[in-house]
Amino acid sequence: MRMMIAALVFALAFVSSTSLHAEPPVGFDARVETLRKNIGVPGMAIAVVEDGEVMVAKGYGVRKLGSPGAVDVDTIFPTGSTGKAFTVAALAILVDQGRIGWDDKVGPAAGPVDSKQTGCNTRLQGHTS
Repeated sequence: MRMMIAALVFALAFVSSTSLHAEPPVGFDARVETLRKNIGVPGMAIAVVEDGEVMVAKGYGVRKLGSPGAVDVDTIFPTGSTGKAFTVAALAILVDQGRIGWDDKVGPAAGPVDSKQTGCNTRLQGHTS
C-alpha cells in the first residue's frame, strides 16, 4: 500500500508541475523506472489525462516478479479497498459542484441501475452497498 501511495504522489507531483497538454519531459521514462525500482514493485502503469484526453498511458516493468509478462495499459492491478477512497473523493467533488447530494439516490446520477441497487450516495462510502 505504501508503495502504491508513493507512485500516486509521484504521478500527481509530475502532473501538477507540467503545463496543459505538454508532452512528458525528457527522461520521464527513466524517472518512472527509477521510482519503480526504488519502491520495489515489479510493475506499474501511469496515465495522464488532461481535459478528457489521454496524454500519456504506459506500463513499466512486469506483471509478476520472475514472470516475463510486461505491464501495459490494459493490465489490471489488484488494489483491494483503495477504490473506496477514490469513489468517495469523486462523490465529494460532485457534491461540491452541486451536481449531486450526499443523500441522493444513486440511479438518477448513474443512469439505469438494477432495482436492488436503490441505495443513496452515502451507502457507497461504506461496506453497505
